[in-house]
Amino acid sequence: MPDEFFDFKRVVYDDCYIRVALPMLDMWHLYENLRIPDMLEAIGLGYHPYDAVASSFKESKESYTVMSNRKLVCSFGVCDSDCEDLGIVWMLGTDRIHNIRNTFLRHSREWIKKLMGNYRGLVNVVGTQNTTSMRWLEWVGAEFLREKPQGYKEFIIFNKDI
Repeated sequence: MPDEFFDFKRVVYDDCYIRVALPMLDMWHLYENLRIPDMLEAIGLGYHPYDAVASSFKESKESYTVMSNRKLVCSFGVCDSDCEDLGIVWMLGTDRIHNIRNTFLRHSREWIKKLMGNYRGLVNVVGTQNTTSMRWLEWVGAEFLREKPQGYKEFIIFNKDI
């Protein structure tokens, strides 16, 4: 996919569109409608869900929001890590994500590639009870590493272009 594709204000699909995130606006809508599995992951890692949402936007090098029918579906982005070759990828969503399931799956890999940029890989953790997210991560090419902390799996998505 050409880089010009991502020089945009928004990318429009049949049932949704993706735009650059507006953190001060998006974080409130996302927090108020956050999926229960995302809330439980944040709490299990010692964060209040609001703090997890706010810090995800605040720390992001780039972040995007998916909208459908004028409602926020999810937001995602990438943050720098202590290791300059690795980015920390994140996504937090609402239950509306089920309404755009096919579009989400069809275009996930291209957005992961966009977030990858010049990183050698993207990393984070996912709750082992969050089986939907774990299946999606496998779909986009994640490899699961050790369980750390208990109940959470570290994962990495390698940059196949480097």
